[in-house]
Amino acid sequence: MKVEQVERGMSLPAVTAAELLVLEVVEHLGDASRERIVRFERLWAVTETFDSPGR
Repeated sequence: MKVEQVERGMSLPAVTAAELLVLEVVEHLGDASRERIVRFERLWAVTETFDSPGR
């Protein structure tokens, strides 16, 4: 099994857990939290924070 396959397979549960946490926070804090999350995601995209080199 290739390293990339293991990384992808192992990251899926973490991404799912993160999505569930985000949904829970948005449910409790409302639209203000959603707007803040969108701002963070835009910042991460612009700065390529979570982009892996060589992929």
